[in-house]
This record gives sequence, structure tokens and C-alpha cells, in this order.
Amino acid sequence: MQYNFIFDDNDIPMGFFDRVSSVGIKINRKEINNLGKNNNFYILWSGCGNHIDKSKVELINQGKMKLLLVSDGEALQKMTLEWVIDLIKKFNINSKQVIFMSYELRSDETYKLLLDEFPKFREYPLSVIGMDTYCFEPHSNYGNLPLPTKDKKPYKYVCYNANGKEYRQFLVTELFRRGLDKYGLISLLYRYGSPNQILDNFTEDLGFDITKGYGKLVDEYAKKEMVKIVPLVLDQTMEEVDRNDRPVSLNHIKDSYFNIITESYIYNKSLPQSHKTIFEMSEKTYKALICQPFIHLGSYGVLKYMKSMGYQTFPELFDESYDDIINHTDRLLAVVESIEKVCKMDESEFHNIYCESIIPKVIHNRELASSTEIKEKIWNKFIGDLLNL
Repeated sequence: MQYNFIFDDNDIPMGFFDRVSSVGIKINRKEINNLGKNNNFYILWSGCGNHIDKSKVELINQGKMKLLLVSDGEALQKMTLEWVIDLIKKFNINSKQVIFMSYELRSDETYKLLLDEFPKFREYPLSVIGMDTYCFEPHSNYGNLPLPTKDKKPYKYVCYNANGKEYRQFLVTELFRRGLDKYGLISLLYRYGSPNQILDNFTEDLGFDITKGYGKLVDEYAKKEMVKIVPLVLDQTMEEVDRNDRPVSLNHIKDSYFNIITESYIYNKSLPQSHKTIFEMSEKTYKALICQPFIHLGSYGVLKYMKSMGYQTFPELFDESYDDIINHTDRLLAVVESIEKVCKMDESEFHNIYCESIIPKVIHNRELASSTEIKEKIWNKFIGDLLNL
């Protein structure tokens, strides 16, 4: 697959492509004055908001190269698309020569929803592409995470939440309301806000009716009980997380059986409809994937994607039908129910399943996630998709 990437040496995306190169994947580079006959892509990091030389704009508009905007740590959403459109307008770029790359693996669906919801974006049609970018992040960033052992552990789970988003507050509140907090290690910080967020109608924002059912139960418990104990700090304060949010406590992993992953995006009523399809696997997923079994609170279809890539999931423990539930509130409740069921399993039965079935799967996942094979598979798919745009 012949392609040519053109970089500005001082631009940030080379950091991402350096990570790709570091695992032995060859990236075809060209200089701006020595372009190939076709499939030339000028790379710009989507967060730069910086200058594009007139000569490069001319090459883009003449069809001699395309502009590939890289957002390896953000999803495709209204905010990022507005930045792209502003750049196109500022430098008078032909939008049909622009490709926006994010770590959002359902980019096509999300882009269609964005166009339907915000027709102004139709004036500047462009191409979008998703990539599982976090597979290239060195696992050493997370610390020397141990593989599971057959030793009995004091806690069933660990659940990290640095930013108290609505769905994370709902999950943690339900863990406490159901008495499941005693089984786990739980953090709930307010990285971009304050603990007063616990009073800000997060249950209603998620789409629950706070006058009855689960909505009422959770809303009342949060305002009466949770407000007394948040923020929940394990080993790192909010300030420490801000300095470096990658390392994981080795003791937390050693002392717990499974990980409750709370990913970066779940829809709530205050967000555009396009957030319903956002699907990503950030460092939050990979931290767990390489050292523990997990249940995943994020988009629908994540487990299906993982299995398609060769990873193994854990139906021996969890009812994984939650992965097929498109409605976000129903999926959230299904995850909570599954966690409760596992927490209340017979200790001996649980430990036997863990030792006999789960540990080999975690070892397999670690080996696959660390392999060049999976990274080449993801890279080759990305290049193939890119050339087909």
C-alpha cells in the first residue's frame, strides 16, 4: 500500500507517529519538495490551530496532497469539527481535500449524525477516519503492572474515576446505595469541577425520571448520602492526577480481581445526539486490558470490537449482553446489575473460575496487546481505510 506522509518537524503529531515507528512499523515519509505521484498526506495535529504556509495550501487545493488532521486523543465531536471548519475557512482550503483522524472508531456514523444535527457543517464536506491509537501507547507509561496470580485478594474490583462525569457519579452512587462499595476500591474525583456536582441533577441529565424508579432512588441517595463523602480519594489527589494521569497503583491491581472501566464518553441529555455513537478505547481500557479481567462502561459494541481483534472477554463472570444495548441508561443499569451479581457470587466458586478460566485470558490479552502483530493489524487497516477515502 503506497502512501506518503509529509511532516513539519516541529509539529506535534510526530509524537504519535514516533510511537508507531517505535514498534517497528515503517512510515513512508516524503519531503514537501519531493512528493510522490499520488497518495500524499500532509500531517497536522488538530490541536495546533497554527499556520499553514500558502504554498502548502496551494498543493492541497491543487489535489497534489491531502490535509490529514490528527486527533489521536480526542473523539470526533462538535467541538473538534468546529475547529476543523475554522481552519478550512481561515486558510481557504478545499474541504474535500481534508481528512480528520480521531481515535473514535465509529467516525462515519458519528459524522453523519453531526451533519444531521448541525447542517452548517454540510457547507464544508470532508472525510473522517478512526483509528485505535492508544494501542501504540507504551505500557510502561502505566507502571510495571503485574499479571494476576492465584492468591486470594481482599477486594473484588477497582474502579477509577478522575473526572466526575454524570455516568460515573451514577455508577459510584449505585455501588454505594446497593452496598457494593465494601467489595471494591473506588475513586471519584472532580478533575474539571467541584464535589458540588453531586447535587447537579446528574441522574436527570442522564435521562432518568427522578420522580420514580431508579432515577428517584439514585437521585435521593446522592443528595442525602454521597454528598457527605465525595470526593473519594484512593492513592492520588486531583492535583496528582493532573500532573500525570497514566500510572496505576500496583497494590490496587494486586489487591483486586477485576476492573470496572469507565470510559471517556457516554451520552447525556446536555450533549449533542452525535455523542450516542462515540466509540473509543482510551488508556483507561488498555490499563485494565493488560492486567485484569474487566467490565466496560462506555459505548455499545466495544466487546465485539475487542473480540474481532483477538482479545478475550469474560462471560464466565459477567453477563456481557450489556455490550449489545444501544440505549445508554439501559446499558448503564445492565452493567451495575452484572457487577452486583459477581460481587455476591460464592467466594469459592468465584475464585475457582478466576484461577482456572480468567487468568489465562488475561495473560493472552497482555501478550496480544504487547505484540507487534496487533499493532501492524491496526496500522494496516488504518492505511487501507485512508487510501480508500
